[in-house]
Amino acid sequence: MNINLKKEVNPHFYTLLEDRHRFLVLRGGGGSGKSYFCAQKILYRIMKDWNEGFKHRFLVLRKTLPYARKSVFPLVREYIYKWGLQGECSINRTECVITFSNGSEIIFSGLDESEKLKSIHGLTGAWLEEATEFGVEDFRQLNLRLRGKIPTYFQIMISFNPISELNWVYKEFFMGFGMAQNRRKNTYLDFSTYKDNTFIDEAYKKELQALEDIDYMWYKIYCLGEWGSLENLIFKKWSYVKEFPTDLQEVVCGCDFGFTHNSALVLLGIGKEGIYAKELLYKKKQTTAMLATRMLEVIPDVPYARNVLNRETPIYCDSARPDSIAELRKSGLNVIPAAKGADSVMAGINCIKQHKLFVTEDSTNIVKELQTYKWKENKEGQVFDEPVKLNDDLVDAMRYAAYMTLRRKKELLVCFANM
Repeated sequence: MNINLKKEVNPHFYTLLEDRHRFLVLRGGGGSGKSYFCAQKILYRIMKDWNEGFKHRFLVLRKTLPYARKSVFPLVREYIYKWGLQGECSINRTECVITFSNGSEIIFSGLDESEKLKSIHGLTGAWLEEATEFGVEDFRQLNLRLRGKIPTYFQIMISFNPISELNWVYKEFFMGFGMAQNRRKNTYLDFSTYKDNTFIDEAYKKELQALEDIDYMWYKIYCLGEWGSLENLIFKKWSYVKEFPTDLQEVVCGCDFGFTHNSALVLLGIGKEGIYAKELLYKKKQTTAMLATRMLEVIPDVPYARNVLNRETPIYCDSARPDSIAELRKSGLNVIPAAKGADSVMAGINCIKQHKLFVTEDSTNIVKELQTYKWKENKEGQVFDEPVKLNDDLVDAMRYAAYMTLRRKKELLVCFANM
């Protein structure tokens, strides 16, 4: 492998390429580079042992397969191409498996693929990305599967942001011990922040530092990398569904415009059991023309039906962008400005909270936002009746759609009652 690893790997992580502890626990804030290092180490180990005739089999896990498909799978592929290894492997994008010409494999999966996981044997290593998404039993079962005699070493890499001390990772590896002590034997605990990432851009550094004035708990977790507790979550109760239902009373869309942050499009369904949400689009640096093209790609041109997504489906958008709304209308989309006012944010949140909320398993970014969408908090711990305005693009889109749809229904009921 003719790669200058000292230039490719952050100095903070460089010595960990040779770390042989069974558990390599990587705790850090946002932008610390820990996920990039895990991808690098997997490829490093495969190539290092290649000439020794040893074949590795790595399992890379996220909570669900869609999570893995959108995050860790493209991250490892990025380094395969960057390091010029594409000629030494085949990449199966359907199965999310990378097979090297010497027989080594990297298998990407989620806990929702239980049957697939049962058939995976002979693991030499694993990586739990965003480990706080998992449960302690998931970790323990995986640990039991790394066994036998091999000429190298077994290792599970565990990378995460320290969202809560109530989480299994804290209890399993940190609780009751000092920062440098290991609760478990054969464990190395690593701590990193954005300051340890020599590749990070200045704009992102400023975004992390600005969290101190936005919300102190976010700042503590994502900038300082300290243990926190996102206990003031706005949406505490919601459930997964495998597929978006086809027997709903009504479907609408919500859209939040963005450029430096993500443009977001959500499909929202109103049913007897509650509200159903599915992520349709989540992408940065989208001009209005680009956004129109992508929206037409994900919204089918089918005959109108109130409970089926089509070009006539109402799309409630941020009314602060009338020029964008006009341009999207010209493309043939049924775009409607969402009503906004002093209480519209709280009204939209309440519209959703008054119903059971179901989110499709493939809506990875909706889930990520729901898991961190919280009430604003200052250094003294005072909680405000105001959501933190950060990582909320899809939630905003959901609010627009829910507020406009459910408020309209309520107004109609009031109107009929007064007739």
